[in-house]
Amino acid sequence: MAAKVDLVTATDWRAPAAFLQGLSPKQRRQHYFTRDFLALKSVEPWRRAGKGARAPLDETPRFPPAPALAEKLSLLRHDITRLEVDAIVNAANSSLLGGGGVDGCIHRAAGELLGAECRSLGGCETGGAKLTCGYRLPARYVIHAVGPVAGGQPGPTEEAQLESCYRSSLRLALEHRLRSVVSARVSHGPCTSLAQVLHTVHGLARVLHKPCTGLA
Repeated sequence: MAAKVDLVTATDWRAPAAFLQGLSPKQRRQHYFTRDFLALKSVEPWRRAGKGARAPLDETPRFPPAPALAEKLSLLRHDITRLEVDAIVNAANSSLLGGGGVDGCIHRAAGELLGAECRSLGGCETGGAKLTCGYRLPARYVIHAVGPVAGGQPGPTEEAQLESCYRSSLRLALEHRLRSVVSARVSHGPCTSLAQVLHTVHGLARVLHKPCTGLA
């Protein structure tokens, strides 16, 4: 394990990131920005949380029922900065340097070291994603996904970019063998609908689902 560092006063992100990687989940809790966090075991999978839900559909379902995935996927309304999971997906801008909304909240909760590591990444193209340490967040890592920005009705280009940023995020989760991933709603607003997001994630999860990977 790397030598102990102070996550509040440190200015170089490399030593703190190495230090946190060597800690057990219980040890990491001493460095969270909050004691009020939600552990993964408290998140109900959709199979149980959505039991009895019958929302009207305005289109034919794109995918057949998948009971195994219903035990892995959840639809959660909570403060993403307080989730104790392997990774959270941040709705980032192309600079990766923080901004408003969820992006700004994540940067503020994680501390200055998150911004320092992000500056070393050189930004990210729309449709892409990059991974950093979570620092003072309960989440071990942050996956920064850059979704499209559409002033009006999104077209095929924006839809492809949106799918790409979710695909890139899930690919990073697989590469780093992350078992629990919670995503903010990327490109929330006129660029996408919740149904489109769910269709995208559900379809990718069916393709990428492996025993070593769970997606929350």
